[in-house]
Amino acid sequence: MKFLQSIKPTYLVLGTVLFSLACGGSSTGPEKPRITEGPLESVQFIAAQISWKTNVTSSSTVRYGTTSGQYDFEQTKELPQLNHQVELINLTSNTDYFYIVESGNDQGVTTSTERQFMTLKSLQDFLIEAWLEYTNGNFSAAITKFNDAINESPSGLGIEDAFNGLGWSYASNSIDSLDQAIANFDGAIIRRPTFLEPYAGRGFTYLAKKEYSDAIADLDRVLQLDANFEFSHNSQINIDDVLLSLAEGYFFRQNLDLAQAQVTQLAPNNGLDASNAATWVVDSVTYLTYAEALLAWIEKLKLSN
Repeated sequence: MKFLQSIKPTYLVLGTVLFSLACGGSSTGPEKPRITEGPLESVQFIAAQISWKTNVTSSSTVRYGTTSGQYDFEQTKELPQLNHQVELINLTSNTDYFYIVESGNDQGVTTSTERQFMTLKSLQDFLIEAWLEYTNGNFSAAITKFNDAINESPSGLGIEDAFNGLGWSYASNSIDSLDQAIANFDGAIIRRPTFLEPYAGRGFTYLAKKEYSDAIADLDRVLQLDANFEFSHNSQINIDDVLLSLAEGYFFRQNLDLAQAQVTQLAPNNGLDASNAATWVVDSVTYLTYAEALLAWIEKLKLSN
């Protein structure tokens, strides 16, 4: 009897505890979120996905910006989750971003330490770097970067400009690989047949190879479609170079009338007259034939151009 009396309080205590639990009387209430995994980032050119996990369901916020400690932008998902994924869009390519994540519920908000990522380079980033090397005369470096652009984004919008850049780089005096230049100009033209810069570059290259008919075809196309042509990466290469190269091409194709027409556009007061030997004078030098005088004018314009 005493034994039963001794264990009765134990039953009473257990019953009290069970009743307390059933009624929600536990001393451990809802928890403030705690980040258990992450944050981690998956990065693209102009977007990133930020992921992390918490021990209890909670909201998802990413605060971010391009300066450490300064978060000018944010993305939030109010729906409580354990696995958090927030998309950041409209970012700038090839740019450092700093961010923190926050998860909150009625018990409070947990904030991560700052993390950092860099968005990927876009095709345009590669092209900007490559053309900068070109304009600085670093043609080998330009070739490397134009090839990087093609390898990273072989079908990207604007990829024809990488082939165009390779063409101009290979055609430069320091590289002087004319066949490779033409092959890359071909690549640019195939991808955008209305793109005049590779036609101009290919025309100049054909002229250097003394393939005059091909040179004339390309350069005349440029002249007909844009009488104010100017190479966007070197303003010193312009319509005057097209006219002068056409004059040279026509001359060596023995079409002296058309050669003269180009010279006259560049030097209206040249005074040459095929039928008047008295006009076959260039810089006080008298030539025996009209053709010699015309060539002298072409060479004179080349020196002054």
